[in-house]
Amino acid sequence: MKTRIKCPCCGLFLASQYCLKVHARTYHKDYHRTILSNSNDRKYTHSFVCRVCDSESAKFKRRIDFLDHLTQTHGCDVETINLRFSSSEQFRAWKDQYEAEDRNRFSVVTHCKAYNKTLFRCQRSGFFKSRGKGVRRLKKVGSKKINGYCPAQIKLVQRADGELDVAITRTHWGHDDEIAHCSLSTKERQFLAERIASNIPFSDILHEIRTSANETGELKRLHLVTTKDLHNISNEFDLKSLKNSLQMGDFESIDDDLASISENRDDLVVEEDDCSSFEEADVIVGQPCREDSSDDGDSLQETRSRLLLTISALVEEVKHMNSFKDLEMVEDLLDPIESMLGALREERIARSNFGSNRSKFGKTTR
Repeated sequence: MKTRIKCPCCGLFLASQYCLKVHARTYHKDYHRTILSNSNDRKYTHSFVCRVCDSESAKFKRRIDFLDHLTQTHGCDVETINLRFSSSEQFRAWKDQYEAEDRNRFSVVTHCKAYNKTLFRCQRSGFFKSRGKGVRRLKKVGSKKINGYCPAQIKLVQRADGELDVAITRTHWGHDDEIAHCSLSTKERQFLAERIASNIPFSDILHEIRTSANETGELKRLHLVTTKDLHNISNEFDLKSLKNSLQMGDFESIDDDLASISENRDDLVVEEDDCSSFEEADVIVGQPCREDSSDDGDSLQETRSRLLLTISALVEEVKHMNSFKDLEMVEDLLDPIESMLGALREERIARSNFGSNRSKFGKTTR
């Protein structure tokens, strides 16, 4: 049976809290606020919780009370500005630029079609709710939710003439501007989806992003993209089926090449004169030819020098880190790089073994 709410003044039972609110305003005008605030049957959700204060007195039912707490207790002045835009495209362009400068994302919390009102709130605001069964451990960076309330928000109201009135609360509370907890923007996800759809390997995409970070000198969320992010974007834009079909096509072409090689196997005859020419050419497996190495050597040396400078700068930055959380974040970002280096090392060893076996085979045939 559904629980009913009792009016503390007249004892009338009502179906919901909203019915009690209408009843109090209609029949108990002088006491309706007291009725609503003192009702024992009402279950408040204290969504306005101060992240800094660790006490029950820092939990509030209304946003205005939370803002008064910041001003009176912590001396924090909440900054609010008002803007007006002529179109929704202009607002979206401004929002993308503002989020890039603020290093935080704002997501839609509520949207009222009747009054054309939309509320965007800081993504760090809120409480962490695990959607799993507790089998897997949490990521090292941690959840982006701060288990508290952040007052930063964007309130959008569309007028009758089509213009947009925007009220922005710029003040953040309870968290720092950490890029690792900032999600990728829509444009950044679309950019990565286009690169994935072009059948570019994930390693090349990551290398391109890291190179752009070295050129600009400004660290953005896009520069911290991992292989996991690329897999998530591939699933989001339904690119997994396309990638599998392309990979199957590559396997079919490889099978065709191997079949053609096996058919012409008898034609592969090595003459003694040809072996001497191989010795004079000094061909090394896995190394570029000497006649083509003049141009590639300079670019290879430049790339190696630039990479060593980046690694040395990272080492110096890690030496001056005093936060265990920052070190864990760097370690989490270096995990895919370490696995990629391991794969490259195994490939280099395989090439070396293949080259030694090929040289032995040449000696025995001679």
